[in-house]
Amino acid sequence: MGVAGADDDRVIGTEDYFVDPENRPDVYMAFQYFHYNSKAGTLLARSNDNGRSYSFLSWIGPLAAEKAADGGASFEPAIEYVGNRTIVAVMRDAAGNRRTWQTHSIDMGASFSPPIDISEQIHGGIPNGVWQRARLYKESNPYFQHKNLLDYAGGEGRLWGFGLHSNGVGYTRKPVVYWSDDNGSSWHGPQLLHGPMQPRTDTGYGDLKHRGDNTFVAATYYANRDSTVADVEQYTFGGERALVMFETDGGGGSASDARSGWYELSNGRNIFCFSLHAVTRFRLRFVLSSTHTAGSP
Repeated sequence: MGVAGADDDRVIGTEDYFVDPENRPDVYMAFQYFHYNSKAGTLLARSNDNGRSYSFLSWIGPLAAEKAADGGASFEPAIEYVGNRTIVAVMRDAAGNRRTWQTHSIDMGASFSPPIDISEQIHGGIPNGVWQRARLYKESNPYFQHKNLLDYAGGEGRLWGFGLHSNGVGYTRKPVVYWSDDNGSSWHGPQLLHGPMQPRTDTGYGDLKHRGDNTFVAATYYANRDSTVADVEQYTFGGERALVMFETDGGGGSASDARSGWYELSNGRNIFCFSLHAVTRFRLRFVLSSTHTAGSP
């Protein structure tokens, strides 16, 4: 499928995407040029017809020489809508440097800020590791968790980052998860999804989804150093949940006169609209639960 404005058969669109929560026929897809006349770059395209055709919108990371150490060439872009017509993108460095690039758009992809290197924020996982092949998921995105109650257009919920850590030497890669409560201004983690790995083992290029019971499921491939053993592996984590209910008591008895219904606390923060009339007292009810697989983050 061609992308008008990004003409060439080497533009690849198997990267990341999201559906505009305020205009559902619009699909935003991250594409990349790689090995294009010794250059690499990442771009954003938009479809106005539910993915039947795409048109170039803007460059996420500039088309630059792959081998230029400071050229900023990038590939394997991740994108996610984070509310208020803002898009966050994380990209892999194409020049072989130990860098992970991040940028954002505040005009729904018409333009992006200059990419910055966030490798100091996301170090860890394996010695000298770097976050690669990132995937971004807003907790309120209905394609991340079906029928969740968070406002995607308003940007509610945590931003999750999935991908792999690589030391850049003979692979030795691990699947990892990061999370951000400020839409990528800072990152926490990583949560490692694999035990000890031997040098030159390879894993990653998977996907992450959020279950209705608040657990997360990630799946990746795994191969040993000579690829004589290879399989698909699944990891499950999370599962903690907190619910709160407001009640009012106008008569001083044990029965409530009004109640708000149950609300789920999202990462310890939420806003509840509940009208309080003249009452003798009000009270809170909490329900805390977790699954047997519950764990950080």
